[in-house]
Amino acid sequence: MADAAVDETVDEGEDLQVYEIVEEIFMRLVNNPDGVRVEEVKSPHVTVLEVTIAQEDIGRAMGRQGRYAIAIRDLLKAMGRNEGHRYELHFTHDSPHSS
Repeated sequence: MADAAVDETVDEGEDLQVYEIVEEIFMRLVNNPDGVRVEEVKSPHVTVLEVTIAQEDIGRAMGRQGRYAIAIRDLLKAMGRNEGHRYELHFTHDSPHSS
């Protein structure tokens, strides 16, 4: 059933951007997917993906002992290796009192 959900959101021939892939992964990990934002800061050799997550979901997004974050960083490393580029993953959280 999870495959059907993925098929609905991603067309087979669609070329997704790296930040969209990362955003989709984190949206599926947290309770508040509307609280997930991923912004790209590009330079010629490095792209920083700044992930903002609602404070109450930061633990879910990181995983036990940071396992999800480590796995996503490994995925980015492999993607970058194929492209001759480097990706960095940075986390921030939304404060419950921010507007």
